[in-house]
Amino acid sequence: MDTVTHPQDVVGTPPPVDVNKEDLAIEIASQWKLMWWKFRKHRLAVTGAIVVIAFYIVAIFAEFFAPVTTSTYQADYAFAPPQAINLIHDGRFQPYVNGYKFERDPVSFKKVWVLDEETIIPIGFFVRGEP
Repeated sequence: MDTVTHPQDVVGTPPPVDVNKEDLAIEIASQWKLMWWKFRKHRLAVTGAIVVIAFYIVAIFAEFFAPVTTSTYQADYAFAPPQAINLIHDGRFQPYVNGYKFERDPVSFKKVWVLDEETIIPIGFFVRGEP
């Protein structure tokens, strides 16, 4: 009599298991790959990584982004407040800032910065800076 043996009938052989490809990928993945998969799912971490990479790129190419050298210092404007950038001038797209002039407060003798509407300082992209 011919008997057919199944793998389950053989002693020491485990029964066949239905293996999912994703489970197998997780089992054989390296530690770095597992960390990368977990990191990618965290949106705030990815956003933070993009910001940090942007900071490093600006730091590496600082001479390209800054039109003046680090030794340039204008003491008159050291404590001037930030300026608002205006994008439209005379109906055209031409970014600029207004100039500042300061007056002394007669009571406290502090500098009070006032926008000078007559002075227009254009903002340029990819301009030649100091040598």
